[in-house]
Amino acid sequence: MTRYLVPAALLMTACAPMPAPDPDGTWEIVAVCPATSPLGPTTINAVAKVAETSPGVFVGELRNSRGQRGRINAKLTADMLDVDLNWGTGFSEATLVQQGDADVFMGTDTYSCAITARK
Repeated sequence: MTRYLVPAALLMTACAPMPAPDPDGTWEIVAVCPATSPLGPTTINAVAKVAETSPGVFVGELRNSRGQRGRINAKLTADMLDVDLNWGTGFSEATLVQQGDADVFMGTDTYSCAITARK
């Protein structure tokens, strides 16, 4: 009987629902850009402060390790966060997906950079 308990427990853990995403707050962001990116091979760190303005809609500000500041507009649909960044001199976009934790999103941006955002 006990030999069936471990697989059953693992199955229950694997099927547990993900916590609801909550983008509201302060995020640490890492963008790892490949050599094929217009930015070249580089890693950019950033901090973003985001607030919910209406259900599923977020705005905020981002500052990165290159000294750039940008305005964030984001929309949350289920576990997907679509982000538009206005840098003042141009725009970029990212699509991020929740990664099993309400406080971790990963995806890619306009420049083919791999984005990881953590609260």
